[in-house]
Amino acid sequence: MKTTCKIIAAVFALWSVSVTAYASDEWQNLFNGEDLSGWTVVKGGKYFDENSLDEESIYSVHDGSMRVYHGAPDGSVQYKALITHEKQLSGNFHLQVEYRWREGRYIPRSESKRDAGILFHVHSRNNQIWPSCLEMQLGDGQPGERNVAGDLWVSGKTLADVSSRDGFFNPDAPSEARGHGMRRFNLTRRRSEKPLGEWNTADIIVYGSARAEFYLNGKLVNEVRNMRKRVSSGAWAPLAGGRIALQAEWAEIEYRVVRVREL
Repeated sequence: MKTTCKIIAAVFALWSVSVTAYASDEWQNLFNGEDLSGWTVVKGGKYFDENSLDEESIYSVHDGSMRVYHGAPDGSVQYKALITHEKQLSGNFHLQVEYRWREGRYIPRSESKRDAGILFHVHSRNNQIWPSCLEMQLGDGQPGERNVAGDLWVSGKTLADVSSRDGFFNPDAPSEARGHGMRRFNLTRRRSEKPLGEWNTADIIVYGSARAEFYLNGKLVNEVRNMRKRVSSGAWAPLAGGRIALQAEWAEIEYRVVRVREL
């Protein structure tokens, strides 16, 4: 009986450690709360006018948080942008991002659901607005709508396996390949995002090229396995690492934590 209790306790501890915060000295902060050291911004050039913020202002730091589109007039025309960290992450790691939506929405999506994303295993050039990578979608839509926090996107020269039924993540469903081009995704069935203005915690637990799990506010919302990339020979090779990036897609969002921990 004692042995059984110990096993149950150990399993529970392992599950808990994957989605809860660790002591601060075990984390490496990728955002220091003071400036954007280590980060590079690239912007798209399709939508802009005299009210559009430039690279220096699309992402900015205020009161210890990274603000996206801070100060842009609501309903104005803005660039899409991407901010990428210089650090190469590989192996087994836990990436944690705390974010909240703010009010602003911008043309061409001033009437759309809010949209952003956490990109990882970015393996293409640093100046691409749509890099080759995997993405945990951030958005305030309902399951099945456009832009739902927890959806998976597989972009560019990337391929991965998902358990999917009718396009939705289902751990008991057969495995299917997704990727090698844009608009290849696996939807979450859960809406786990908090109301507008409240802080959310997104956790991406990565096990090299074998598996990545998405958690939102402590709930498992998606999973991807067997991640791979197309190399110069045209073959598919394991995708076990890369950079991370945060999207700006015409909705005001704020990040106060971006940190990583090796597992």
